Amino acid sequence: MSFFDSIQTCLTEQHDPLSLVASVFICGLGSFSGYALLTETDRASGKRRRRLFVLCVATLASTVWVTHFGALLGYSDGIELQISVGWTLLSLGLAALLYAAAAFQLLHAHASPLRAALAAVTLTGAVGLMHFAGIQAYRTSATILWQTGFVALAVALCLGLSLVACLLYACFDGLIRTLGSPIVFALSIAALHFTAMSGMTLVPFGTTAPEITGSAWLRPLVEVGIVVIICGGSFAVAIWDRRRIRLRHV
Repeated sequence: MSFFDSIQTCLTEQHDPLSLVASVFICGLGSFSGYALLTETDRASGKRRRRLFVLCVATLASTVWVTHFGALLGYSDGIELQISVGWTLLSLGLAALLYAAAAFQLLHAHASPLRAALAAVTLTGAVGLMHFAGIQAYRTSATILWQTGFVALAVALCLGLSLVACLLYACFDGLIRTLGSPIVFALSIAALHFTAMSGMTLVPFGTTAPEITGSAWLRPLVEVGIVVIICGGSFAVAIWDRRRIRLRHV
């Protein structure tokens, strides 16, 4: 199967359309919200800066995590999949830790391509480790095989797009920074997830392993992540609206 055929199969046959659309929407919303909060964090100081930083990291980490596991809820390759609690929570923790490091780097990357590049590497690590740790959460009666070319391409696409997103944030102002950076960032998440998933094959080997746990808890956990993203987005919109009103009366 060719590269484009694999991508098409992944998007149109292996993922439920509703879950796919919902994941892409949340990815976009969370990216815009996270970067808006990052910009506001950059302008704040003291306790307010620290609180905004935590909300920013929570929004961005929830974004990449919900994008992955939201799409996973609609994934089907003809084999029943269940989810390990430990690996799932580890993937969220890795995302939060590395997004905190990347956000810190971006806050100190003003007009510095080198620091923006370091932030891009960290972002790629956050998305990549979250994704593949999330895949380790799969508990199924099959062996997971990866096509090396797809994995390498997924990481390369994520790194390249993350670099563009970070450079737009660090070295530009106005709409290029406000719109361009989160759009490219969202594309980096989607590029890694769906390219890597296109190179994943499940080979059945027998009965389900006894250590498998149910995955009924995953949907409410994803919903909690969505609430975090919506709250972050609402807060970001409120901040932007308040600043717009303030500037109008200056």
